[in-house]
Amino acid sequence: MGESHQQRVIVDASVLLALVLLDEPPNVRDGAWRLWWDIIHGRVEAFVPDRFEDEVAGGLLRAIIRHRPMMMDVDWLFYQIPFFGLNWCRWRDDWHPMDVWEVAKIAQCTYVDAIYVNLALQLNATLWTADGRLLRGLVARRTTVAQLNGLQLGWIADYPTLVM
Repeated sequence: MGESHQQRVIVDASVLLALVLLDEPPNVRDGAWRLWWDIIHGRVEAFVPDRFEDEVAGGLLRAIIRHRPMMMDVDWLFYQIPFFGLNWCRWRDDWHPMDVWEVAKIAQCTYVDAIYVNLALQLNATLWTADGRLLRGLVARRTTVAQLNGLQLGWIADYPTLVM
């Protein structure tokens, strides 16, 4: 019997934020919705680190402080996250601080962003993000740093058509 191979994706917290922040560009929000639809319906296998909810919470708090418009109640969102069909990657089980530290140094990104990058490399998955600065930095370094050669990146506005 043939084995089904779903596309593996790593979902950056910025993608979930793009779903709920109404002032995000329409193409970014549309791409985020397309990805979440595919996750919820099992079309892609989605992975997030166990720090995902912390990062989402931080982004939402910054949005609340800045009075950015949101499409839903934030409390409701946190109740729904466990039902999104995400695979949770755990600290020390699925990712290790020293590996992430090494990735952060070679990718020249934050430690939290390096967790996502490390998982994408480990799982041979596409990292989808709505963080343009992160994407530009990783694309630039991927061409000059051998350890990042296999990194598959996607700008969420391009989902599902373009993987860099």
